[in-house]
Amino acid sequence: SGAFLERAWCARGGAGAMLCAISGVVPEEPVVSTKSGHLFEKRLIEKYIQEHGKCPVTQHDLSSGDLLAVETSRAVEPRPAAAASFPGLLRLLASEWDGLMVETYELRQQLDGARQELSHALYQHDAACRVIARVTKERDEARAQAQAAGGGPAKRGAEAGGDDGEAPAAKRVRGRLAEVEAAVEAKAAELQAWRKKRPLPEGLPDAEAFAGFDGEMAKPLHKTTAPGVRCVVCEAGADGDAITLSGGEDGQAVLFDADAGKIAATLKGHKGAVSAAALSEGAAAAFTGGADGTLRLWGATGKGGKWKQVASASAHEGGVAALSVHPCGEAVLSAGADGWALFDAKSLEELKRVPSSGGAVTAATFHPDGLLVLLGGADGKLRIVELKSLSEAAVLDAHDGAISAVTVSANGYHVATAGPEGVKVWDLRKQKLVATLDVGGAASDAAFDKSGLFLAAAGTGTTKVFGAKKKWAELKAWGTAAAACAFHPAARFLACGAAGDRHLTLRSAVQQ
Repeated sequence: SGAFLERAWCARGGAGAMLCAISGVVPEEPVVSTKSGHLFEKRLIEKYIQEHGKCPVTQHDLSSGDLLAVETSRAVEPRPAAAASFPGLLRLLASEWDGLMVETYELRQQLDGARQELSHALYQHDAACRVIARVTKERDEARAQAQAAGGGPAKRGAEAGGDDGEAPAAKRVRGRLAEVEAAVEAKAAELQAWRKKRPLPEGLPDAEAFAGFDGEMAKPLHKTTAPGVRCVVCEAGADGDAITLSGGEDGQAVLFDADAGKIAATLKGHKGAVSAAALSEGAAAAFTGGADGTLRLWGATGKGGKWKQVASASAHEGGVAALSVHPCGEAVLSAGADGWALFDAKSLEELKRVPSSGGAVTAATFHPDGLLVLLGGADGKLRIVELKSLSEAAVLDAHDGAISAVTVSANGYHVATAGPEGVKVWDLRKQKLVATLDVGGAASDAAFDKSGLFLAAAGTGTTKVFGAKKKWAELKAWGTAAAACAFHPAARFLACGAAGDRHLTLRSAVQQ
């Protein structure tokens, strides 16, 4: 059998073709397992068997008696040309040292990242334990008070839930929903009067200025291991700075201060891609929805204005497709495959949930007045629903496939939908198609600016800007695809993100 193995060894190319299954290098004393047929370095496999008693490859029982030595002709390997002199040896050692230093640096970075993730997880665990302890204490105190007050379980349940026996949580939600609906109606009356004489944002460019939007600034905001931007929104901060929020495939949402040119915060918490995002007025709060189906609220409540998670809620099965903050700031809308829901913008407590009547909801937004919800479906229909009564005011056959985005002009008259045929603009007053805009293929996103005069459209072939007062004529086109886009609050730049790209690109006029 030894002669047979030696002939097999030579037939396969000799020592250069046979590698140790443990070290991956040519063995000096090769042995073969009679059970698995794998080749090993003798000293390595004997040490492994002594510690584990198993084959390192198959994990089957293995002993030293199952090893068969392979007889080979020993040949002295020639020395490499680079190692034939002292300078060559020094160069080889220097190269090995440089590689070792680079690998050490990468390992240190990975260690620091793991430590931060562990610290965050421990902090969350500690916070959860404190909450559980507090809730348990409150429950025990409530039980003790109820027992001290006397009365049977039915009587105590009625007292805890009110005169009608309603649970405290349901009663609280009902009361909060009434407050939100009152705020919605008050804001709608205010906005309807303001909309007729609304001022244009200061510094708003004219339609001709977009022809000079050849400036480009790309910022790497997301991880290289999972590149790609899924959603982008932009809002003016409290100090007037333009704050953009981008959600990525890496599960992170990044707040970027465009005026300062730096990252304001990186929001981590979703398990999977961040598929939807929204900012409150003044960018005081951020909302993110993920492929994990959760909705999360973030705020700068930490020491030194550090952003952290304030609340979270399980929003949808199958992921969150769209988010929109109500103009009154008291509620946030989320949509997904199982319908749409309304949440308290301060606590993310669910206030209202409506199952989808036409399949998955793939896009959603509030009307500028706040009284209507516009829902884009996987069936290509645009549904306009009254927020309070939940009745469908209108249903439009918008696209032949799923609607990927819905955006409404500030005047409340025009709505744009993105779908397989491109972007379509509709007149809500007449419920009539006004224009079909070509973006070189399927459209992934569409966004009006704050004035309602300009419409950005992102597609698989190009990114474009159209003018409302120019009969939806093309004002500017860039020959790059985008997955998401959003205007600066005064339309001074267009923020774009693309699939497979970790950068957020800001397109603006070239600075002279």
